[in-house]
Amino acid sequence: MIAQEVNIWTIVVYPPTDGQDTVKRSKRNCVKIRGDDCVLQTVMESKRMSQNIRILTRILFGLALTAIVLVMLCILINVFLQPPVATAQEPPDGKLPPVLIDEETLATFGLSAEDIQATEVLSYDLEIVKTTSIVSVTTGSPVTFSVVITNRGPDTIPAFFFKDTFPPEMQNVHFLFSAPAISNHDTIPLWFVNQTLPAGSKVNVTVTGILSSTYSKMVTNKAEVIPFAINEITSTNNSSAVNVNIIGNSSLTIIFLPLINKAPPRVLVYYDSFSSSSSGWTTADDSDCNRSYKDNEYQMVADANEACFTPAPTGAEVTNGYGEFQVSARVSDGDGNFDYGIYINGAGGDNYYLFRVKPDDDCGWKLVRRKSGTSTTIGSGGCVSAINRGTAKNTLTIKHDKNGAITLYINGTQIFSINDGNALTSKGTGLFVEADDNEDITVRFDDFRVYTVP
Repeated sequence: MIAQEVNIWTIVVYPPTDGQDTVKRSKRNCVKIRGDDCVLQTVMESKRMSQNIRILTRILFGLALTAIVLVMLCILINVFLQPPVATAQEPPDGKLPPVLIDEETLATFGLSAEDIQATEVLSYDLEIVKTTSIVSVTTGSPVTFSVVITNRGPDTIPAFFFKDTFPPEMQNVHFLFSAPAISNHDTIPLWFVNQTLPAGSKVNVTVTGILSSTYSKMVTNKAEVIPFAINEITSTNNSSAVNVNIIGNSSLTIIFLPLINKAPPRVLVYYDSFSSSSSGWTTADDSDCNRSYKDNEYQMVADANEACFTPAPTGAEVTNGYGEFQVSARVSDGDGNFDYGIYINGAGGDNYYLFRVKPDDDCGWKLVRRKSGTSTTIGSGGCVSAINRGTAKNTLTIKHDKNGAITLYINGTQIFSINDGNALTSKGTGLFVEADDNEDITVRFDDFRVYTVP
């Protein structure tokens, strides 16, 4: 057989006719062999190429379809998971939005649901962050928590509520606010911070106490901020909690707690730093006294030979007047003999206990009970070492227990205690100044606190 290389244009094989091979030409090389048919080397290659093209086409189509599906999924995720737009929405169909605090609790602040629902519709975001530098403490150790409440805006809010849920292992709990705040006096108190908070502004709260536990355990302290105005943008950042480990007296970790009768902790239910002139103290003047907010203090000016009483806001009142009441005082102008002090159980004006201190010429202290128009000195003393003389600041504390005991402190030192069998049980507390000599006296007060007592 003789092989001959020829050029053909199409790969088609015809059966032999008249003893001759018929081959149509294509621009490829093939080998023509004399015989019954023509064998072309490129036939199988062409079939394989066609199959590869079909497979590649299917792959490309699948990739394109997958890309389209992924793009659609991204669009859906972006639509449904993007953060809310910071815009306020009017209540639908004229319906009022729900209020987060019940009517009974609101009433303790002199508020109602309508007061909150009537506020302007705002766009704002309250954020609360609670921290502590302590990870572990031994039982009986003090602990301090720092809370920062921030209005992320964009609108100014008129007020807000604050709640700190401390564990039963935390006692002697104190709250210190950078803004005026009043409490509803619960064991776990709710605070009403009645101060406008522009966008970007902050309110700081310091919570202190003593952590005690027989067994080693971890406790949680949680703080919450509750909006006063409606339609907050998001509430996911309205709470913050921290954990602290207590190292107990026992080497065993707590499994079951024994039943222990513990007195409820002393809790701060009212505090005023007088940094805001809208905290509720009167600035009215009368013939005997001038009153005003002055340089983050509360100022009372008593005229010569006159006495001046100023009641605290109703938020400072406690049930039956049982509580611990504290204020710092100093003379800023005037000389001679003068008194300043704090009174309790003074609702109605003609009944009260008055704890008064003379830090200057006739140095000493006195506890007076006034009942049904009659004043009786039930305790008094001379110039005890606890009294800071002259214009120096003195911190006065009077505690009225539920068993009738009344205890007095000056600058943290107990100076007197009595169980009054003729005890007063009315509400009402406030401040007192008296100018004994023929000269006016100016006294500045700061850090007024009220605690519940066991």
